[in-house]
Amino acid sequence: MDNSVIDNHLLNNSETTTDLSIFKWWEKKRILYNISVGISGVFMMLIYAKYVQPFEIILALIWGLITNIAYFSGVIIDLSFRFYLKIKINPSFLFYIGLIFSILFTLLLALGYYESKTSAF
Repeated sequence: MDNSVIDNHLLNNSETTTDLSIFKWWEKKRILYNISVGISGVFMMLIYAKYVQPFEIILALIWGLITNIAYFSGVIIDLSFRFYLKIKINPSFLFYIGLIFSILFTLLLALGYYESKTSAF
C-alpha cells in the first residue's frame, strides 16, 4: 500500500499535523534520500575509478554526513513555513527539490574534483 497518500493527507490536515508527524514524515524519506545521493557519489567514483584514492572514500563518507545535516534543513523549512508563517507547503515538493539539488551538487562537486585531478595544468 502506498503510504505517501496517507502521509500527505495527514500532513495537509491541520487538525492532525504536529511537529512529530512532520518529523516522522521526513525521517521516512531519509532512506530514499541517502540511497539516491549515495548512488550519485558512487557513480562518479566508478567513472573515475582509476583516480580514486583510499582517503577519498573517507571523504565520501564525510560528505554523506554533511548531506544528512543539510537534509534536516527540509524539516526546519517545513516547520517554519507551517507554524511561523502559516503557509502549508507540500513536503513532497520540498523533499524532491532538495533531493535534486543534493544529487546535482554531489555530481558537480565530484566532477570538478576528479577533473581537476586528471587535467594537466
